[in-house]
Amino acid sequence: MVNEEAFLRDKIGQKNPFKIPDGYFDQFADRLMEKLPEQQHKPVLIHRLRPLLYAAVFVGVLIIGATLAFKSIQKFDSQSNIALVTNEQDESLLNSYSDTYIEDAANYAMIDNEEIYAYLADY
Repeated sequence: MVNEEAFLRDKIGQKNPFKIPDGYFDQFADRLMEKLPEQQHKPVLIHRLRPLLYAAVFVGVLIIGATLAFKSIQKFDSQSNIALVTNEQDESLLNSYSDTYIEDAANYAMIDNEEIYAYLADY
Protein backbone atom coordinates (compact mmCIF):
# COMPACT_ATOMS: atom_id res chain seq x y z
CA MET A 1 0.00 0.00 0.00
CA VAL A 2 2.79 2.39 0.91
CA ASN A 3 4.69 1.42 -2.25
CA GLU A 4 1.66 2.20 -4.39
CA GLU A 5 1.26 5.63 -2.82
CA ALA A 6 4.95 6.37 -3.26
CA PHE A 7 4.78 5.25 -6.90
CA LEU A 8 1.78 7.52 -7.56
CA ARG A 9 3.47 10.51 -5.88
CA ASP A 10 6.58 10.01 -7.97
CA LYS A 11 4.62 9.69 -11.19
CA ILE A 12 2.00 12.43 -10.61
CA GLY A 13 3.64 14.57 -7.97
CA GLN A 14 2.23 16.34 -4.93
CA LYS A 15 0.23 18.84 -6.94
CA ASN A 16 -3.57 18.42 -7.01
CA PRO A 17 -4.66 17.97 -10.64
CA PHE A 18 -8.22 19.14 -9.94
CA LYS A 19 -8.85 22.89 -9.91
CA ILE A 20 -11.89 25.11 -9.81
CA PRO A 21 -12.11 28.50 -11.43
CA ASP A 22 -11.42 31.54 -9.26
CA GLY A 23 -14.56 32.95 -7.63
CA TYR A 24 -16.67 29.91 -8.58
CA PHE A 25 -18.33 29.55 -5.18
CA ASP A 26 -18.74 33.29 -4.58
CA GLN A 27 -22.04 33.50 -6.41
CA PHE A 28 -22.81 29.81 -6.72
CA ALA A 29 -26.01 29.95 -4.68
CA ASP A 30 -27.38 32.89 -6.68
CA ARG A 31 -26.68 31.19 -10.03
CA LEU A 32 -28.25 27.94 -8.84
CA MET A 33 -31.41 29.70 -7.64
CA GLU A 34 -31.74 31.45 -11.02
CA LYS A 35 -31.65 28.13 -12.83
CA LEU A 36 -34.34 26.55 -10.65
CA PRO A 37 -37.93 27.04 -11.81
CA GLU A 38 -40.22 28.89 -9.43
CA GLN A 39 -42.80 26.68 -7.78
CA GLN A 40 -46.26 27.67 -6.74
CA HIS A 41 -46.85 26.64 -3.15
CA LYS A 42 -50.21 24.91 -2.95
CA PRO A 43 -51.71 24.55 0.52
CA VAL A 44 -52.20 20.92 1.43
CA LEU A 45 -55.72 19.92 2.43
CA ILE A 46 -54.61 18.53 5.79
CA HIS A 47 -52.99 21.86 6.69
CA ARG A 48 -56.23 23.70 6.00
CA LEU A 49 -58.32 21.18 7.93
CA ARG A 50 -55.99 20.85 10.91
CA PRO A 51 -57.88 23.39 13.12
CA LEU A 52 -61.14 21.56 12.41
CA LEU A 53 -59.48 18.27 13.28
CA TYR A 54 -58.27 19.69 16.59
CA ALA A 55 -61.75 21.00 17.35
CA ALA A 56 -63.34 17.63 16.53
CA VAL A 57 -60.91 15.79 18.83
CA PHE A 58 -61.58 18.30 21.60
CA VAL A 59 -65.35 17.90 21.27
CA GLY A 60 -64.99 14.10 21.24
CA VAL A 61 -62.94 14.16 24.43
CA LEU A 62 -65.51 16.43 26.07
CA ILE A 63 -68.37 14.13 25.08
CA ILE A 64 -66.60 11.02 26.35
CA GLY A 65 -65.63 12.75 29.59
CA ALA A 66 -69.16 14.02 30.18
CA THR A 67 -70.62 10.58 29.46
CA LEU A 68 -68.25 8.89 31.91
CA ALA A 69 -68.92 11.52 34.56
CA PHE A 70 -72.69 11.18 34.10
CA LYS A 71 -72.51 7.39 34.38
CA SER A 72 -70.40 7.55 37.53
CA ILE A 73 -72.88 10.00 39.08
CA GLN A 74 -75.74 7.66 38.21
CA LYS A 75 -73.84 4.71 39.68
CA PHE A 76 -73.16 6.66 42.86
CA ASP A 77 -76.84 7.63 43.13
CA SER A 78 -77.97 4.05 42.61
CA GLN A 79 -75.51 2.85 45.28
CA SER A 80 -76.76 5.46 47.73
CA ASN A 81 -80.35 4.40 46.99
CA ILE A 82 -79.44 0.79 47.74
CA ALA A 83 -78.00 1.86 51.10
CA LEU A 84 -81.33 3.47 52.00
CA VAL A 85 -83.32 0.30 51.49
CA THR A 86 -85.28 -0.66 54.61
CA ASN A 87 -85.21 -4.06 56.29
CA GLU A 88 -88.49 -5.07 54.66
CA GLN A 89 -87.08 -4.32 51.26
CA ASP A 90 -83.93 -6.28 52.16
CA GLU A 91 -86.02 -9.30 52.93
CA SER A 92 -87.98 -8.97 49.71
CA LEU A 93 -84.74 -8.68 47.74
CA LEU A 94 -83.29 -11.75 49.41
CA ASN A 95 -86.44 -13.72 48.73
CA SER A 96 -86.41 -12.66 45.07
CA TYR A 97 -83.14 -14.53 44.44
CA SER A 98 -83.77 -18.15 43.72
CA ASP A 99 -81.77 -20.91 45.32
CA THR A 100 -80.57 -22.05 41.91
CA TYR A 101 -78.93 -18.72 41.27
CA ILE A 102 -77.06 -18.84 44.57
CA GLU A 103 -76.01 -22.45 44.00
CA ASP A 104 -74.86 -21.66 40.46
CA ALA A 105 -72.76 -18.79 41.78
CA ALA A 106 -71.26 -20.99 44.51
CA ASN A 107 -70.45 -23.71 41.97
CA TYR A 108 -68.85 -21.17 39.66
CA ALA A 109 -66.72 -19.84 42.52
CA MET A 110 -65.97 -23.43 43.61
CA ILE A 111 -67.19 -22.82 47.13
CA ASP A 112 -68.64 -25.70 49.10
CA ASN A 113 -70.82 -25.56 52.22
CA GLU A 114 -67.91 -25.95 54.64
CA GLU A 115 -66.15 -22.90 53.22
CA ILE A 116 -69.36 -20.89 53.47
CA TYR A 117 -69.76 -21.94 57.14
CA ALA A 118 -66.13 -21.07 57.86
CA TYR A 119 -66.55 -17.70 56.22
CA LEU A 120 -69.71 -16.93 58.18
CA ALA A 121 -68.09 -18.08 61.43
CA ASP A 122 -65.34 -15.47 61.00
CA TYR A 123 -67.90 -12.66 61.07
